[in-house]
Amino acid sequence: MNFFLAWLLVGVVIGWAFKRFVPGERALLPAVVLGVIGAFVGGLLANSMGKAAVLGPSVMAAVLGATLFSAVLLAYQMRQRRA
Repeated sequence: MNFFLAWLLVGVVIGWAFKRFVPGERALLPAVVLGVIGAFVGGLLANSMGKAAVLGPSVMAAVLGATLFSAVLLAYQMRQRRA
């Protein structure tokens, strides 16, 4: 249960930071939702590789997943502007 709360917190923080610090106009809710989804995907992947007993690697994977999902959102938005 601690893993899920940590992933949720990581996803919310990464999503908020993405909205706040990356230039461009985007809504807060989609940024936070993508951050949370990325955090859960990263955390679940870390746990499936046998890191379930340690919170640190699981949270680091959640940070990586949330950051990657946010970067994909940014790339998609930049591509939409050019089209």
